[in-house]
Amino acid sequence: MDILKGILAHYQFWLSIIAIIAAVIGWKLIKQATERFFMKENMEGRRATNTGLGLMVIRYIILAMAVIFILQINGVDISALITGLGVISIVVGFALQDILKDLLMGTYIVWDKFFSIGDVVKYNDIVGKVIAFNIKVTKLHDINTGNIVTISNRNISQIEVMSDWQIIHVPASYRIPVGKARDICEDIRNKIEKLDNVTSCEFQGTDRFDESQIMYRMLIHCNPELRNIVRRQAYGIIQDVYEENGIEIPYSQLDVHVTK
Repeated sequence: MDILKGILAHYQFWLSIIAIIAAVIGWKLIKQATERFFMKENMEGRRATNTGLGLMVIRYIILAMAVIFILQINGVDISALITGLGVISIVVGFALQDILKDLLMGTYIVWDKFFSIGDVVKYNDIVGKVIAFNIKVTKLHDINTGNIVTISNRNISQIEVMSDWQIIHVPASYRIPVGKARDICEDIRNKIEKLDNVTSCEFQGTDRFDESQIMYRMLIHCNPELRNIVRRQAYGIIQDVYEENGIEIPYSQLDVHVTK
């Protein structure tokens, strides 16, 4: 009888080890397959978000099945354990409030379609591209600094998905005739539209009257991830066109009238 118990215990031990190794291998294989799949397909958008979440759920299911299998072969009563965990989970829940908030907010983000992988978003002062998302955290590639920013989902109460267009203004002195100013703006528009990263550019006319200049408005469509590059290129074109036409970029001036 003692020999039989020893063999059984030995059998349970090695079966548990095999289950752990199989779970670890399965976990790593799914992770590697996920990374290769995303790189190969260059996947972005809602499909990438849902695929990533689905694969993450599969990984956790494998882990849960391995734990349950190990407990069963070692004679642990799963039903009694689940009943006991119900009480323990209440205590643990208070200690893990932040993690639970992350999970709830992550679920809400997916359900309400806040954003997808590949979107360019603005979070507080950060403008970045969503490069990774799971139920707990969101990772952004900051397009201004190049840094990778990791945000706990519980902190994402409000986030903006950046559009594919932006507004720039062309300043013109009040001394320039209106017709000439508009012709110059049209020249600027044509040159901006020819930029590699620009889809289209629209001259929308006079936007406002400032103290020392008239501001004309341009609407530029481009990849949101490249908006800063396009804006700098557009302002460079404005400088070049003004220089070609012998026009000075307006600046604040003060007229002083002296009387005796």
